[in-house]
Amino acid sequence: MSGFELFNGQELATIVLENNAVSGMDYMTDIFCGDIEMVTDVPPTVVEKISDAGECAVFVATCGYSALLDAMEESGDIDLGEIKGKREVYGIFFVESDNTCGKKTLVIAGSDKRGTIYGMFRVSEEIGVSPWVFWADATPEKRASIVLGSELQQVSKEPSVRYRGFFINDEQPCFGNWAKEKYGSAKPCPELYRHIFELLLRLKGNYLWPAMWRSDFTMDDLENARLADKMGVIVGASHHEPCCRSGGEFQKLRRENPQYGEDWSMLSNADGVAEFWKDGLIRNSEFESLITIGMRGEFDSYLMPEDATLEDNINVLKSAITVQKELIEKYGNKDHPQLLAIYKEVEDYYQGDENTEGLKDWDVLKNDIMMLCDDNFGNVRTLPSEEERKHPGGYGMYYHFDYYGGPVSYLWINSTPLTKIWEQMCMTYDYGVQEAWIVNVGDIKNQELALSYFLDLAYDFEKWGTNAPDQTTQYTKEWCHKLGFRDKCFEGLEELVEEYIRWNGTCRPEVLKPTTYHPAHYNEAKTMLKRVEAVTEKVEALWTGMAANDPLADCFFETVYYPVMASANIIQMQIYAGLNQFYVKQRKKIGNEYSALVEQCIKRDRELVDQYHTRNNGRWNHMQSVFHIGFIGWNDEEWQYPDCHIFHPVCAPRLLVNILGEENCTGANPWRRKTLSMALCETIKEEKSFEIANSGVGTMKYHIIWDADWFTVEPESDVVVTKTGEREIVAETEDVASFIVRMNPAKCPENAEAKICIYGDNCEETAERSENESSETRADIIVKGEKWNAPKVGGSTYVECDGIVTIEAPHFSKTVATGDAQWKAFDKFGKTLGGVKTFPVTAQFGLDEEAPYIEYSMYVKEAGEYDLTLYTAPSNPVVYKGKMNIAMRVNEDAYQAVNTIPDEGYVPWLSHDWSVGVLDQIHKTTVKVSLKAGENTVALKAMDPAVVLEKVVLVRDGVECPKSYLGPNESYCC
Repeated sequence: MSGFELFNGQELATIVLENNAVSGMDYMTDIFCGDIEMVTDVPPTVVEKISDAGECAVFVATCGYSALLDAMEESGDIDLGEIKGKREVYGIFFVESDNTCGKKTLVIAGSDKRGTIYGMFRVSEEIGVSPWVFWADATPEKRASIVLGSELQQVSKEPSVRYRGFFINDEQPCFGNWAKEKYGSAKPCPELYRHIFELLLRLKGNYLWPAMWRSDFTMDDLENARLADKMGVIVGASHHEPCCRSGGEFQKLRRENPQYGEDWSMLSNADGVAEFWKDGLIRNSEFESLITIGMRGEFDSYLMPEDATLEDNINVLKSAITVQKELIEKYGNKDHPQLLAIYKEVEDYYQGDENTEGLKDWDVLKNDIMMLCDDNFGNVRTLPSEEERKHPGGYGMYYHFDYYGGPVSYLWINSTPLTKIWEQMCMTYDYGVQEAWIVNVGDIKNQELALSYFLDLAYDFEKWGTNAPDQTTQYTKEWCHKLGFRDKCFEGLEELVEEYIRWNGTCRPEVLKPTTYHPAHYNEAKTMLKRVEAVTEKVEALWTGMAANDPLADCFFETVYYPVMASANIIQMQIYAGLNQFYVKQRKKIGNEYSALVEQCIKRDRELVDQYHTRNNGRWNHMQSVFHIGFIGWNDEEWQYPDCHIFHPVCAPRLLVNILGEENCTGANPWRRKTLSMALCETIKEEKSFEIANSGVGTMKYHIIWDADWFTVEPESDVVVTKTGEREIVAETEDVASFIVRMNPAKCPENAEAKICIYGDNCEETAERSENESSETRADIIVKGEKWNAPKVGGSTYVECDGIVTIEAPHFSKTVATGDAQWKAFDKFGKTLGGVKTFPVTAQFGLDEEAPYIEYSMYVKEAGEYDLTLYTAPSNPVVYKGKMNIAMRVNEDAYQAVNTIPDEGYVPWLSHDWSVGVLDQIHKTTVKVSLKAGENTVALKAMDPAVVLEKVVLVRDGVECPKSYLGPNESYCC
């Protein structure tokens, strides 16, 4: 058969499901039938025998549960050799034979229950049903007929990671209030969990940590657990919820169950806590589970008092686990795997120290999964060494897209770029952490793309993992297509989606402040505004072009329009506030305009939330109700909109002048003015700009003269010019006017210096011009010009300007591998351009060993001491309490080790340096180096794993590098 006709416009293929199918398959087949009906408007017929089917049939079966499937294999209709005995594998075949009674049959055969389910959902995707059909309103396109091509025939791979899933957490106020409105209770019920389980399975996941802030999965309704088991979902529990009991159960049940005692303590109430665990294990023993073991304090806190020793903590944790193991053996299902989450301080107990044996050396845990964790901000922590990877139970990773805790919570919107997930989770996998991956996904909404990618990476690491760098844009494109955005008008949509996540990944919305992007230096704030405006214009145009009744309108609003526009609005709000404060400080009236723009943004934020909550008859009401602006502390208790200042101008014109990109501003009063200066350099920096502002009321008349012909002063297009002459401009303004100073290198002498004078002709301080220049109401700009004799260097040498050289990490001039180890660049990573990292990620080298290195070439005008700053991603050491060394040398000097994190006191989730790193999304490490005049090279050699370099900056002694969030702009390259 070259193709299979699922729907001919009138009749559907019959669905065949035998009466002895694996438990729950009838329920999942009903969901599959619902997918087909969504696309065709025709409900499929389900029969138990192929002989009862119509001319075409879809046969759904699981190995070991189907006589017909066995007969097909025996007669050679299909080959199940690559399916049987595998984990969660499916095969799709087209068959027409005596076994099918001559009917054209599409066979979906699973190695097990989940394999069969994945096979059905693979067909659903083929006919246009997105995994996000419910959770993102990805309404599939109606089809007049459906013919499935032969390329659909396939045998799937075995999933790369065994247990793959997500954790619904921090679900108040959004998810909980939405659930209460739509399902009658803030505690998710089976009707709601059905959609959660379905999403998980459509994304080829299998493992869930249920919501737990104000709900208790099994205690709330035993049907939750029964439904999960029926649908093939493995239910676990978070890092502080052992023995199938949620975190809140003990607090609720101990009041009416004296046998549980009062204290959550293995010291004062061991028997009561054990009784509590026993009952949980009995209750859940019939359901497929991954049992969490271990113990933390109540409300996810420390287990022991602060004065307890490391040995005390380890001993009490051992006693808890020992009891749990005995209970599981006696009352639980001992065939269910067990997992210990090594979260926060538990890492110390796991590792131990030179005087105290840690849990990792405890033989009792040898068959259990050790669930490692990130630092709650998307940076994985200690990974297993080569020897530790031999641990029989294997390793897992608990990752975060959402976190409620210090230094600042982030609960609102996707702020983890796919490139970050790729870099961190590829390293995780390559270090042998392949048994379980789970991610805190918050409310599910707003994390649609990130969750899809995380689970696809876990399912098919070979396709999307380490050997697929720079494929996140392609992934995003395919994801957009699966949602239904395939028309020509949506070309490039993936770039818009990626861009808003990069904004949020550069600085999370909750962390963003008016001072984040500098209002002057490197034109950082306005450059960011331009980035934002370029995307919002395109998204607004797409939204405007969609018909109100477009079936994808709601999906576009939820997955593109709202996250882009709301993220952009927050950035604009904070930058406008920063510009307001900056301009008012300079005494410029334009600051008041930015205050008004901030008010508009505040109003717009509320409007967007209301629009989200009321669309589609309020389908997703409450889902954007979490606070997401201006956090003062670690949570939202003192959040606030940005402050704005008001400038009250004097009742007469008043002249102000400043150089764009600099903070200094001067008035024209002869007693208080400051002389400004700008430097121009042939090729490197041939133009700069200055602004003239009127900080008073009325029209300000002014004129500009300059005393050299090697540069010109040219007004921007909106400047009101009343007269021009040779080296003179007469103009007027009520507010602000900008001028470009452009160098003419052919006329510029060596070491040129000239002056621009700006006279405020009608300012209130104006004096009659006389030979006494000090009495004139004017501002002066000294212009220095430099002829540049182009150095004879290579094509990737970066040239110093104003004492600074900046090179983006992917722009190295040379890379040298050592065996299989090498530095590789990847795009769209980090705060600016991209990153470079050593692969394989497990490679480690000593200072004196031969190792792969990269080299950067720069040209400086003066010999001397320079500060060399390495900008690196805020990653953590793969070695417990280890370093993140990189070897550095200048020219032919000897290599020296540079630790890119502080040597002392750097503890994820505790230290100040870690907090700064995860909030600013960067580590900066500075060392002194000596450079010669002319060309120099800086070589960086691999040492410790996990270091990702983003930028290299050199600053000459005595030069102050202007403050900025993103760092200096990249230098000129020759």
